[in-house]
Amino acid sequence: MEERKVLLSVKDLDVKFRVRGRILTAIRGISLDIYENESIAIVGESGSGKSVFTKTFAGMLDSNGYIDRGSVIFNDPELSDTSVKLSGRAWSAIRRTAAKLDGSAKYEHGAEIYKQILELESERKRKATLSEEEDKRISDEIHDLEYQRTEANNLKQTFDPKKEKDKIREITAEVERLEKAIKEAQENREKLIKEHKQALDQDTEYNKRYQERMAELKADYAKACAEPVTDEQKARDLALAKEFYLSTGRYGTIKRNKCINALVKNTVKAMKLGVDLSEDGERDSLYPEGVLRCRILDEDETKLHGTCIHGLPGPDDLAQPDHHDRQADHVRHPEASGLLRDRSARPRAGADEEGRHSQCGKPLRRLSVPVFRRHAPAYRHRHCPELPSQDPHLRRADDGAGRDDPGADPEASEGSAEGI
Repeated sequence: MEERKVLLSVKDLDVKFRVRGRILTAIRGISLDIYENESIAIVGESGSGKSVFTKTFAGMLDSNGYIDRGSVIFNDPELSDTSVKLSGRAWSAIRRTAAKLDGSAKYEHGAEIYKQILELESERKRKATLSEEEDKRISDEIHDLEYQRTEANNLKQTFDPKKEKDKIREITAEVERLEKAIKEAQENREKLIKEHKQALDQDTEYNKRYQERMAELKADYAKACAEPVTDEQKARDLALAKEFYLSTGRYGTIKRNKCINALVKNTVKAMKLGVDLSEDGERDSLYPEGVLRCRILDEDETKLHGTCIHGLPGPDDLAQPDHHDRQADHVRHPEASGLLRDRSARPRAGADEEGRHSQCGKPLRRLSVPVFRRHAPAYRHRHCPELPSQDPHLRRADDGAGRDDPGADPEASEGSAEGI
């Protein structure tokens, strides 16, 4: 029997929305394959999630929606095939990128020492703040109070201001009480942190050991990074620079430079951590959201030709922390955990004269995503409790933001640590 080609594969898909401080699960565990030259009908009652599902694999989810689990993979070899012309300007850009990478390749020699420095810094920061147990206890307390305040405010909106004034006064007093309790809990957190910092400052013995050990590690790190960059590293950096240029070839000059700078930044951080950049999986993780990684198949002096092999990060990048995140958890340092946080580069409609489809000669389109995966933002469970499916106040699945947009929740800002 002739094997049929799968164009769209959806596996165990869960889609959720952040709605008024809570999480609403719109669809659960959907799996299907759509084959070439096949038509499929999605049938269901109103509000069952048909529109949410189709928006998900089309990349059109509302801003407060995200994929919590599963994968959506779109595969079309014709769209995967891509190439860019190598003009003099293109070669100059590639050489500049390779030179930047060569200048940072020295950090790989001191990667193990760098991890020890990160661990030492993280140890000191842990001593200067709340323990995990204290932080969880206070965070849970504040979260519960905020949830109660939200429920009280929602209930207040249901009262008739003309006929239920007494109820409005009661619920207003309850909201004020909850706000006062939230403020007290936040002040208590700040007080405890201040006490931890004061205790650390007064621990002269520990501070002396810390300074001596840090000075020793920095001296060893400087010595290790003074070793010359090898020819093998330079060859790899040139290959990376070519791959970066091919992967961003569909963009105009300004957008391409922005994406390449983001890629270089992520690569330098990976070098500091000693990541093996010859591995495909590690290279995949360097790419910001929205930038498709393209592997070079062949090249000459006038053209780079390859295939797109990686789209947006897959759900496993968060459901199961990837290699870099596991390393970051081990060394417990903000810079390490922030290795893949740069998500600023996104594709735009249209392309320049160098980003052409190799078979039809037309500019690559924005939706040419041969491997198309999305995942939930890292902060999805930080602010929002899970909304039980049996809750009688559940809204329609496709009401996430279209007809009654509650707006996305504020996102937690991510701090960045200074490098060595």
